[in-house]
Amino acid sequence: MFIIDLDNTLMDTAGAFKDARVQDLEKLGISRELYEKTYTQARNGENGLSIYSNRRHSKVLSAYGFDEKQVLENLNKTLKSEVIKKYLYSDAIKFFKNLKKLGKKMILLSLGNPDFQAEKIKALDLEKYFDRVILTNEKKVIKLKEILDTINDRPAWFINDRIVENLEAKKLFPELKIVQTVFPFISEAEYKSTGLPYFNTLTEIYDFIAKSIK
Repeated sequence: MFIIDLDNTLMDTAGAFKDARVQDLEKLGISRELYEKTYTQARNGENGLSIYSNRRHSKVLSAYGFDEKQVLENLNKTLKSEVIKKYLYSDAIKFFKNLKKLGKKMILLSLGNPDFQAEKIKALDLEKYFDRVILTNEKKVIKLKEILDTINDRPAWFINDRIVENLEAKKLFPELKIVQTVFPFISEAEYKSTGLPYFNTLTEIYDFIAKSIK
């Protein structure tokens, strides 16, 4: 089976998607610095849970004197289907279709506020490519364990960008085949130091998997 992350694995969340959101808020006089500060405030819940949503971010920014309704309207622009699809990596759809041909289960595992992640996934029209969509604001390894314990489809591949999560998964689930998508703000040396394979594109990842399976 293939367990695949969403943000910065299938779409350019921390790059072009975030830049577009910052630019929409700059029109209201909100600086990038304030965006980053309030994003963190809106994202972090109790016990380390991720609770970010556009509505929550708008409420946080209203405490700085900005109109909550206007902020929400501007943040929601990037959740429109015709807009957010621009930030899906250009080879993502081909990647899904090629993986499907390998006859394995496909699971989308996304970390974040489940309601917000569901909005993104719906706008991107991704559900049709997956057998299951799992959304969580807990650590990914918790869900990885549940998946591996309940779905007997091997080998199990985990395709994900975050090094910390990948190393934790490597330690806990040695049978899991982990492939890393390179996060553009992390050095190649850091990926290399993990001892896990890493690639810049989904096409490269598919080629690696296809050769490994054959």
